[in-house]
Amino acid sequence: ALCLCLCLAIGSMCARATAADDLISYGQCGINVFWKLNQAGTLTITATGTSPFNSGAMFDNSITERPAWYRYRQQIKTIIVEDGVTKLGAWSFANCIEVTNVSIPASVWSVGNSAFFGCSKLSAVDMQPESIEFGRMAFSGCTVLPSIIIPKTAAVTNCVFIDCPNLTAACFLGSAPSLAADAFEVKDEQGNFIKNPKLTLYYIEGENGWT
Repeated sequence: ALCLCLCLAIGSMCARATAADDLISYGQCGINVFWKLNQAGTLTITATGTSPFNSGAMFDNSITERPAWYRYRQQIKTIIVEDGVTKLGAWSFANCIEVTNVSIPASVWSVGNSAFFGCSKLSAVDMQPESIEFGRMAFSGCTVLPSIIIPKTAAVTNCVFIDCPNLTAACFLGSAPSLAADAFEVKDEQGNFIKNPKLTLYYIEGENGWT
């Protein structure tokens, strides 16, 4: 019995050590929002105990003030935002050039300016919110992104999907949103921005505002 207890204890300690060793780094990225990056390249964002004072919002960043995981940006392959996070801060994941897929839960109501700017290998965005606001250039420069689903209530501001030349389908789940004229522009051969000639907008029949 003693041997069995010792084996179980050692096994538990080894399991915890393995789990800890699997992490590259971790930290805080909001008042009650935390991040961790594992060896597989998965960056996970988690919020705990949301309240009026702990809203689940990530801190905003800037082109000169990047988040702590920016130094590992070439190792990040997948971004998982867990339920409870409400806002993806400005410049949070910009230039994570190896990211291929992102999961955004229903709790998120805002994607900040340039949040996914320059994620040049991003090919899939699982977006589950029913209502969301997109900041300026939120997905700018996601050059291989083939399609996007826009939630029922959305504000699509300036340049949200600008310079996404392989974006061929945008599916709107609700009424026609307030859509900035340059939201989906791409560069032509002379480097001028024009409407994306490859893009088709899809909508659900019967929703308001579509013609």
